[in-house]
Amino acid sequence: MSLLRTLQFALAIPGFLNAQRRLEPEDFFELAMERLDAEGLMAWRARSLAAVRGRVLDVGVGTGRSFPLYGPRARVVGLEPDAALRKVAAQRGEIFGFSVLGASAEHLPFVDGHFDAVAVHLALCCIPDAAQACREFRRVLRPGGALHLLEHVQSETPLGALCLRGLDPIWARMTREACHPARRTLDTVRAAGFRVDCVERGIFPAAGMPPFPLIWARAKAR
Repeated sequence: MSLLRTLQFALAIPGFLNAQRRLEPEDFFELAMERLDAEGLMAWRARSLAAVRGRVLDVGVGTGRSFPLYGPRARVVGLEPDAALRKVAAQRGEIFGFSVLGASAEHLPFVDGHFDAVAVHLALCCIPDAAQACREFRRVLRPGGALHLLEHVQSETPLGALCLRGLDPIWARMTREACHPARRTLDTVRAAGFRVDCVERGIFPAAGMPPFPLIWARAKAR
């Protein structure tokens, strides 16, 4: 991991914790995501969703900041477990005719093959049982449907992986969502029965955040 980015993150920790204590969950989330989007995350998300259409399940939709990125042929159901974030997402969803539910990703309330696409942005790092969630994603996708991922993942370098393993329990305690940055998400997706056919890699774009490896990936059921 970049030494400069790690130092920037260390210096930003007091302000991060203070804002988290001071603000309501939905306000803190909006503030954090607004900064991340402005520093480059929005471009990643837009690319991930550019070709998504049909019946779409957006998992971990937060406050619905991804809704404007969908094209006119997408019919979206958002999934958000946090009640405060879900309320904001539902209000945004009304503008586009999208609905938002509070169901668990590990136990989706949909019949097999219901969706044409599943979009998961920065959520598998927080889902308690990511393996079960991925199996559920595969179950609710129609044959030929695709899983669209934008996630920060474990580093591919030995030193980076060691650093993230050390940071993982600290970061999980710091974040309300119990975010785990050291997960091998693509391995989990493949084990659930997906074939990953497109992967692009980068670095989390915000200067005040750890330099987490970031992936955009598309996967289809085997």
